Amino acid sequence: MSDYRDQNHEQNQGRENGSGQSGWTYYNGSQRPREERGANQYSSSNGWQEQQPQDQRPGQESYRWNYDDYDIPKNGGKRKNSGLVVFISIIAIVLVLGLVTVAGLGIYQLIGGAQQTQSGTESSEAMISGSSDYPSLSLNDKPEEDSAPSADGMLSTVEIVRQVRPSVVGVVVYDTSISRFSPTSEGSGIIISTDGYIVTNAHVVSGADAIKVVLDNDEEYEAQLVGLDTITDLAVLKIDADNLVAATFGNSDQIEVGETAIAIGNPGGLFNSVTQGIISAASRPVTTSDGTTTVYIQHDAAISPGNSGGALLNAYGQVIGINSAKIAADNYEGIAFAIPINEAEPIINQLIEYGYVRGRVRLGITVSEIDELVARLNDLPTGLYIEDIAQDSDLLNHGVQRFDIITAVEGEPVSSFADLSAILEDYSPGDEITLTIYRRGYYSQNDQTFDVTVELLEDTSGAVGTIQASPQSSSR
Repeated sequence: MSDYRDQNHEQNQGRENGSGQSGWTYYNGSQRPREERGANQYSSSNGWQEQQPQDQRPGQESYRWNYDDYDIPKNGGKRKNSGLVVFISIIAIVLVLGLVTVAGLGIYQLIGGAQQTQSGTESSEAMISGSSDYPSLSLNDKPEEDSAPSADGMLSTVEIVRQVRPSVVGVVVYDTSISRFSPTSEGSGIIISTDGYIVTNAHVVSGADAIKVVLDNDEEYEAQLVGLDTITDLAVLKIDADNLVAATFGNSDQIEVGETAIAIGNPGGLFNSVTQGIISAASRPVTTSDGTTTVYIQHDAAISPGNSGGALLNAYGQVIGINSAKIAADNYEGIAFAIPINEAEPIINQLIEYGYVRGRVRLGITVSEIDELVARLNDLPTGLYIEDIAQDSDLLNHGVQRFDIITAVEGEPVSSFADLSAILEDYSPGDEITLTIYRRGYYSQNDQTFDVTVELLEDTSGAVGTIQASPQSSSR
């Protein structure tokens, strides 16, 4: 019994000492008894000294530090160095594997790319050659043009533009009262002769101090104003050039509503722009603000500021009109007007020969309209209020004064520019005409109404019924 207790006591003592074993220490599968040591104390004179515990119980062995459990292996330093070597070796292997992988991928991509390129080339060649089983897109050159005209003589739009564009020019205007160094406006023109005569609109060049013409090949020339007519809004220029391409002119009396209309001009300075539409009306009367009624070709080819003076063409490449105006207002689109070439032809010829339109008459006065409302507000009769009288006017010889009112011409009442213009169209220079004059009496004088017969003058200035005049005044 005592032997069992002693053995059990030793086992418990081992557990109390925290070893978890019965006083045995294992080394490489063998066991040996632990060497019990007392507590140690260190002093600077004697070093480590073993101390006996003071509160040791009877029959209980004292706890001894087991140095063998903490002995550093003799080859511990070598272990530490070999671990560093292993770590570096692993890193090196990883780097080598990474480089090999990247190199392999690069080689694979090069080989694969070459194969894909070759495959793509073969595929493209197959598509172009039509050897593939899949449908393919085929590109073809334009067929060769047949130089022979169509049976009816009509040309395609491309042929028309190719033929006429060299005959359309840009007109650049300089007005030093507005700008000393920059152009003040731009328009278009049509070459009418190989030696440099060009037709354009009067409103394009009116008031210009200098005019420049730009040809289709970008050559520039200074132009001289030969003559202009503000009633028809036509002007003729001349440049010092030869061997120009003159336009071909057609017969505007033969046009029909619905046929092709092509406009070439320089809208916004975009030289030789081309638009296309149809003839909307062959003969459209339009009354301008000065009372002048002009017959226009109405069409819907797009025109903008800068198109004025440019060509309106038919399907044969012939100039049938000179673009002059459009309705530019909200809710209006595609309403453009061109001067019929049959109406423009005699005016152009006279401008070239005389510098003005012969046979036009004038009274030599500047007037304003007095309609019924203005007449009622001012207690005056309706008529034309004389604001100024020219020095060469025959009215001065018959006692007519400023602020008199013309109430009738040849017995017909007049209250607008249109009324007066319609009457004067039937007269020639040198003819006599009778005017009915109203003069208000001032102070103690009575109002007067009397007739005068005056001789009409020839208008050589081209300023009759000017478009630039105010709606309230005009020269006659």
